[in-house]
Amino acid sequence: MSYSSIFEEMRRDEVHGASWYFDKALNAAEAALGRISEEQFINELMGIRRGMASLAFVADALHRFGMGAETIRALRMYGEEARHALSRIHREGSVLTISYSSAVSLVFGSSIRYVLESRPGSEAEELVKRFPGIAMVPDSAMAQFAAEVDMIAVGTDGMYLDKALNKVGTLPLALVARHLGKPFIVVGESFKAQPHNADCSGLHEVEFRGIPVKLFDCVPTQLIDLFITDVGEFQPGGAAMNIYEAAMRRVSDYLDSPH
Repeated sequence: MSYSSIFEEMRRDEVHGASWYFDKALNAAEAALGRISEEQFINELMGIRRGMASLAFVADALHRFGMGAETIRALRMYGEEARHALSRIHREGSVLTISYSSAVSLVFGSSIRYVLESRPGSEAEELVKRFPGIAMVPDSAMAQFAAEVDMIAVGTDGMYLDKALNKVGTLPLALVARHLGKPFIVVGESFKAQPHNADCSGLHEVEFRGIPVKLFDCVPTQLIDLFITDVGEFQPGGAAMNIYEAAMRRVSDYLDSPH
């Protein structure tokens, strides 16, 4: 499959999150080797989905370490280890979440009691298929079900210095959590971090009953109590920078390691 075909698949997508885009970006980079320049590839990659931090992370790594087979190999190994590291984290307590986040599923699993239906897109349906014990509840009833759990845990498509991006509906959920005094936790692999503030303009939109709806909310870090990642747990306030640099060190370590 050509890199341009992979890019087109990524542009058309309206369901998947940052982990899927990370893997697709590496597939595209591999397909583009020897065909286009690093600069052209990175420019095209960065134009695919605004706010999707995993794409920016891949672009940064290719620029920092060079767009070659060794860098792509190191990124793949690091990405797999990031997921394995999350799977080794286990938190107790009942959880309400939104959408379908593989990271939240890895950390909380059967502790997830409720998931909001997550319209538009209804990604929650995939989560309840994988975990039949989870109840899918209406988005509009988030306050009722948030009151019944110990914490709110959500995935993320981007951890930035001032905000976290996630599925639309996450911002009102964070406000409900703050009102109820429930911990609001963001879970994600470290390749979803970027060391600067978020640009929440021009986020991807879908049409819902004839009305354009943004697919992502920008949640201020002031509403977040904790970030759980494969490189550690972080309090808000500079967390994205620390997560990002730790992730880049992991990539560098894999570049230095023998095959």
